[in-house]
Amino acid sequence: MAEDTWYSNGNNDWNATNAWNDQADGGGTALSNPDADAHVVIQGSDTITITAAIGNSIKSLTVESGSQLTGHASHPITISAEGTSSFGTNGYAARIHSGATLGTNVKLIVETQADTFATLNPGAGTLHSLTINHASCKLILQGDLDLAGDLTITTGELDTHSNNYDIDVTGDVSVTGTLTGNASAISMGSLTINSGGTYSATSGTTTITGKESGACFANSGTFTHNNGKVSFTKSGGTWTTISNSGGQSFYDVNVDSSTGQAIYANDPLTILNNFTLVRGTFIANDDSSHDGDITVHGLTIIGGGANATKLENDGRTLQLENVTVLSNGTIDVAEGTNNFGGIRNVGGTIS
Repeated sequence: MAEDTWYSNGNNDWNATNAWNDQADGGGTALSNPDADAHVVIQGSDTITITAAIGNSIKSLTVESGSQLTGHASHPITISAEGTSSFGTNGYAARIHSGATLGTNVKLIVETQADTFATLNPGAGTLHSLTINHASCKLILQGDLDLAGDLTITTGELDTHSNNYDIDVTGDVSVTGTLTGNASAISMGSLTINSGGTYSATSGTTTITGKESGACFANSGTFTHNNGKVSFTKSGGTWTTISNSGGQSFYDVNVDSSTGQAIYANDPLTILNNFTLVRGTFIANDDSSHDGDITVHGLTIIGGGANATKLENDGRTLQLENVTVLSNGTIDVAEGTNNFGGIRNVGGTIS
């Protein structure tokens, strides 16, 4: 049918007969299974539940205060456009109001072919995953973004806005398009910047909470540090790696890893400012032909907290301008090449 707003009409499955109406009061034409011309609005105290495949994309999605949307693990919602002054919410591909509720497994794929807005942080529940999937799409946040699953930017851009809305992704972030962080606080389980992808990092802190038995940071695209900090805060029980075949430098790096397993630098790691190891083990990796050389132009500070902290050279080159080893800190320089502009031991261990 022609472009129109489809209003929820009670508590129904997404695909149920007469679950929708072309009037907000339910007094218009009853509709079933929103089509590709639909601007979907879930309204009032209605609950809509996805129980089967959605056969097509929709133009936009609005979930109003008091209403609820519950998703399905295998059936995402694909959005192809945005609301207008006549249909949906004007200028928004997706607007989930702060008084709305999201149930489990609500997954969005945005394919809007223009700059568009999104508000995706409900009053209760959490969006599961978000995918940006059109080269002309620039999705600009209008509020903080929390995801229980993954963020995938296949093509196009996600921008945290000049208001610096925060991003918190429990799962993994994969970027083949562009992620623009401005000065937001950004947290994720892991970050993969694929070939052709760009992470224009926040000038604040990017926190990477760690990935088990794999790369918590893997860059084969473009990483622009913007004078920000990358903080590795792994808490899981197995090893993880930093791979940087893209070769770009970091500005500040912080390691605060509560796990007993190490973080391995598998490619040359250049830090233009400071390298701070609060706890955990960080290894310049020489295993299996890895080239984990570490160069720090500012301060390298190891230890000082209540937990053991170690920087270990496993046969590579450490080029560190100014090193301080504090209590509970260790720098292991028994192997490889170790060049220090200066080193100061304040209750730590140099071995």
